[in-house]
Order: sequence, then structure tokens, then C-alpha cells
Amino acid sequence: MRKTNFDLSQKRFLFRGDRGMLAASGKTAKCLGVAAVMVAMASCSQDVLDDVASGPTADLTKTEVVVNNNSAELSKRVTMYGKTAARSRAAGDASALAMPEAPASPAYDYEMGDGYHSWEAKSGKTYYLPAGKSLETQVWFNDNVYYVAGELVISSYYGKGKLVVLPGGQVRYPSQPLNDIEVLNYGEFRLASDKGFTVNNNAVFMTSGDFSLPDGSNIGGTFYVGNDLEAEKLILSQYGARFHVGNSLTADEVQITNSNSVYVGYSMSVSGRLELNSSSDLYVGCGLEAGRELYVTNRALLYIGSYLSSPVISMDSQSLLEIKSGSLVETGALYMKNPCTVTTDGDDYAVVSADKIEINQPNVKDMFTGWLDIHYKEIDNRSGSELEWLSNIRHNGDTYLPAAGCHPSFGERPAEPGPGIVIDHIAQVETSDHGHYISATCIQTVGDKAYVSYHTRGSGYHGCVEVLNVASDENVAILSFMEHPSLDFNHLIVDGDRIVAAGDSKNGAFLGVVGLGGGIFQTGTAEMTRIGLEGASTNCLIRNGSYFQVATNTGYYTLDANTFVTMAAVPTAGSSKFIHTDGASIGVLSLSDNNNTQSMAQLNQYGASDYGFASPVHTVDLDMITPVNGKNVLNVDGNDVYVCLGANGVKRYTNGTETASFKVDDDVEAAANGLAVDGRYVYVAYGHGGLFVLDKSDLSVVASYRYAGGKSANYVTVSGDILYVAYGLSGVQIFKLVEK
Repeated sequence: MRKTNFDLSQKRFLFRGDRGMLAASGKTAKCLGVAAVMVAMASCSQDVLDDVASGPTADLTKTEVVVNNNSAELSKRVTMYGKTAARSRAAGDASALAMPEAPASPAYDYEMGDGYHSWEAKSGKTYYLPAGKSLETQVWFNDNVYYVAGELVISSYYGKGKLVVLPGGQVRYPSQPLNDIEVLNYGEFRLASDKGFTVNNNAVFMTSGDFSLPDGSNIGGTFYVGNDLEAEKLILSQYGARFHVGNSLTADEVQITNSNSVYVGYSMSVSGRLELNSSSDLYVGCGLEAGRELYVTNRALLYIGSYLSSPVISMDSQSLLEIKSGSLVETGALYMKNPCTVTTDGDDYAVVSADKIEINQPNVKDMFTGWLDIHYKEIDNRSGSELEWLSNIRHNGDTYLPAAGCHPSFGERPAEPGPGIVIDHIAQVETSDHGHYISATCIQTVGDKAYVSYHTRGSGYHGCVEVLNVASDENVAILSFMEHPSLDFNHLIVDGDRIVAAGDSKNGAFLGVVGLGGGIFQTGTAEMTRIGLEGASTNCLIRNGSYFQVATNTGYYTLDANTFVTMAAVPTAGSSKFIHTDGASIGVLSLSDNNNTQSMAQLNQYGASDYGFASPVHTVDLDMITPVNGKNVLNVDGNDVYVCLGANGVKRYTNGTETASFKVDDDVEAAANGLAVDGRYVYVAYGHGGLFVLDKSDLSVVASYRYAGGKSANYVTVSGDILYVAYGLSGVQIFKLVEK
């Protein structure tokens, strides 16, 4: 890169009192002061520029702005993606079921013997069948409790009560639905028929060991198996059943519907089809295998503790699949239709591996959440739009899962395992609805507040500034909002108790000043002071000492921060795109011509006290910038200057010499628009290419977010570990850097 020396002999410095003469002048550089012409270069480079009462005045007008401080209403445009939003609802309560300990020596009122007659059972009394005795009889439950240590064959029963099969005891139960009684089995409970077992909603069945359900069984109420359960076709269709299997469930086919809650402590194997429907929930502590298909629909919730495998997984209608961190889901085809969600429980990555994923809506930020690494051969996108993903979703990433729990190993073990930096998606602030396209343009932070400017995309003018509060990564709110129906805001700064915004309107370039109280706009009739500037558009501004310094489409200028009088001007052949200071020096990026497609550019760097832009420390001819209608942010950082060059990426210049660069080569639409710098990283808003976190030493990629649905990352601001990105029509995306 050739470095151009600044030739002071080609500059003329003029003090001129007539603002119209400034607009018409073709001189290369000007300083404005008194009415007389003075060729005195030192007067432009002095620490404080001359200003006298007889000098020029600023073009000031007053205009009303609309202010809204209804935070509750405004914050409806905030969508949280953090921990509080990961799970849309809690799992059911079947996991909380517990079987009481078997009574060692139960107290009783009567012993059951050969003379027992069901019709003679005393209401509310306790009966006991001793070990070694057998009895076949009807049983009348008149609020009675029956303890069975011997062998009881029940021909039929009626009434309401409790049956306890003690250890060593045996009960043979008829083909009669279980109604209104509670069965606690610590011994042996056998069904007299293989035509199915029905437990209705008002009954409880608990057995401490294994159990088998014949074909045709229909389970409701409370059903508890302490160890393993075998079933053929298992139907859970009664409303609100609680179904608990302590270890493993094996079945040919399973249908769970109608708000039932099912808990399987370890594993579940279904050789055929498993359907989870109608607000039901299924919790599997370790592994679930469905041999033909898994179908989750109609607000159903499935939780997997380690492993899920099925040739086909279909989800729709607000259903939720939640998998524990470190788990693995393997399928041939994953069908995600209508609103539904796959998410993780925990702070480590889980893997979803599918040959094919079919999706029918573009905003998959609500469909895949948490720490997920999605592996696929094909995504069949039937939404008609580019998909928009959360930043923490990896695509065919490098997550390694060692064999654990119920799942096999997945991926390749890293040579040097250790934490890396990832971008966690915290929140999105959607753009305000004005009936037209409006884009976020700039973000500045002060404490826990962020100030965001907006302008109208395309023709017309309508701008906004909003104040965000980020109390934590789980609490983002819009505190205050200001708008003007005929002004665009392209950039802003917070200057004490006022906002100063740079923008454009049908009347040309301007600065707009609006007061703040407690960091927010003041309700009622708020007023903006509008300062007219040369040119059609103001692109950027900074506060430097007692001055504002601004970049417009005609050049860059110094204004008195109190009177707004223009004190110095440097006209440019093309638009001045950006100006930045680190407090010690100032950098200005300007285009070399007015070509509306591409242009060469120049970087001028000045000492911060050179308020008149008299003596550049470095002048660098930059690469071609294309497109020219985006942002081209620069950041001065000591001896280094980082510059966004659109399609030519990002470059770092050290003392005027190029020392590092970064460019996205796999996206022809990508253009580096904005960047921010801190002690460790360079953060780049790379347009269609997404957001990149670069190592400051060599501009290598540390982390990235590239699946933003085709939206353009235009501007980035960093405050601690929180990143704010102006994402054009998508509003503001808020991220957090975390180690994984």
C-alpha cells in the first residue's frame, strides 16, 4: 500500500464570514473566522480556533419531536433469547411421583378368612389377608384398606378404597377398569386377562418392580412402575394422566395425548411409531429410540437426557424438543413445520445430526435455540426467504461428544481441547413500525444504556432515536423513544445531557440536538435544535474538546460545540464517510470521487488538538471501496487505525502503513461496514456476511455469526462483554461473548 505524503503547499486557508461563499468555494481547505482574508496557517492549527462576535453565525432552527417514554409498551418490541427464554414451559410433574415404603407390620381391624363376605365389610375399616392364606372373592371398597400378604383372587370389586399388596403377597385382578381405588403393589399383581388393563382418571396404580401391559391397555390417572415396563400398543389418551417408569419402557407403539405427563427414568424403546400430542410431555432421563417415526405436535414437550434416535422426527404446532447439554440427536430426516422449537438445557453444546432438515418458515431463531451444533447434509428451506438463525447455533461445527450416558461418541476429539469464544444471542430489538422500511444506523453506549439511531431506507425521511437499558443478559428494555417524521438520523453521540444526531432531510445535511433528563428523552413537547450544514447528508460526528467535528458528503468540518458555528472545513472530492478519535488523534475516511458504484478512498490522520485539520500526521491512499452507499467505519487505536473497506474487507494501518487485513471471500454480497476495537478483539459488522470477532494481533477469526437471514450488519458497538449490532431492517441485535 502506497503512503501519500501530505503537501501543505497545495492547501490554502481562508477566514470567511459568508456561509454562502463557503458553499461556492472550490478551495481545498478553509477555516472560518473573521470577515477578512488571512493567509495564516498557524491560526488553523492552534489549540483553540478564533471566534469573534462579528464572525459567522450558525444556521439554527427549532423543530418539535415526538417522545414516548412508555417503557412497558415500547419493550414489546424486545425479544429475549437468553436463559429465561430457552424453555417455553416446564415439563410435567410425573417425575415427582414417588411410591411410599411398604408397611412392615400394618395395623388392621379385621383379618380376612374363609368367613369374609364383601357385603359385610365395615365402612372405613382395615382388613388383612395373612401370608399362607388364599381367598377368592368379591371385594367391597367402602372406604376400606386391604393389606394382602397371602394370595387374593378378586372376582370383581366395587366402591372406593385402597389395596396394598405386601412383599410376598399376590393379587390376581379381573378384567375390570380400575376406578376410584388406589393400588400399591410390593408383591405380585397379575392380570386375569390379556385383553388390556384400564386405569381411569380417578384411580392410582403403583408397583415397585417390573410390570407388563397387554395390548389394548388404556392408562389414565396415576400410574407408577418402579423398574421396567413392557407394553405392546400403549395408549395414554385420558386427560391429565401421570405416568412414571423408573427405569426402562419398551413398547411396539406409543400414543401419548390429551395433556398427559410421562416420565421414563432411563431409556425408552419403541419399535414402531411414537406420537406425543396435545400439550402432553415426555421426559426420558437417558435415551429414546423410535424405530419408525417420532411425531411431536400440538404444544407437546419432549425432554431427552442423553440420546434420541429415529429415522424420522416430525415436529409442528408449537411443540418443543428439549435436549440436555452434551446430548446427541440422530435422525435421517427432521421436519420442522409451523412454529416449533428444538432447544438445549444447560450451558454446553448438544448435537442434532440429520441427513435432511426441512423448514417452512424463515425466522428459525425461535425454532433452534440454546447451545446447538446442527449437522446436516441438506436443509430444505421451503420458507421462500433466507433463514435467520441465532448466533449461538453452530452449523456442521466441530463439537466433540465423547461416548457418555446413552449416546455414542460424535465428532473428532480436538488435538488441544480447551474453551473457545462463542457469541451468545441475548436479544433483538425490532424496528419501530412506521409503515415503511427503517434501519438501525448507529449505537452508542453510556453505562447500562445504549442509544440507537434509525433512518429510512430508500426515498423519504423519517428518523428515530431510542434508549435501551441492558440491566443484564436476561433483561433488556426500551426506556425512551424519540422520532421526527421528516428527518433521517445516520449517527449520534451522547454529549452530556443531550443527544447530538447527524442526519439528512429534504433541506440537506444537519446536526440535531435534543436534551436528556436522567439519560432519557423528556415527555411532553420536546424540541430539537437543528443546525444546517453544507451538503446533502451528515454521515458522522465526534466531540473533540470544545468542538464537534463532522463528516458530510461534501467534506469534514469543525463546529463550536456551544454556538455551532463552523470553524474549519476541508472539502473533499467525494463523500467523507466517517470520523473517529481515540482522544489522542483523529482519523477521517473520505472517498476520492462521487461515483455511485465504487470509489478509491483516502485516510487522513490528525493530532487531536489539530482542530482546524491543518497538518495531517498520515495520509494513506486506501483500496477501492464498493459499494459506496454503506458505512465505512474506522477506529483509531493508538498508532493503529482499523478501516472498513466494504467488499475489500478490513485493514489495519500502523503509523500509516498496512500491517494486517481480513476479508470474507465466500460471500460476494458481504461488505465490511462497521467495526469496534477493545483490548483483545476487533469486532466487525460485515454486512450480509454477518458479525466477526477477530484477534487483535493478526485479525484472525475468533468467532462469527453468519446466519442472519440475509440482513445486513451495519454498525457494531462493544461495552464490556456485550455487543450491540445495528442490523439494518432487523433492528438491533444484542450479543454476549462467552467461553465454551
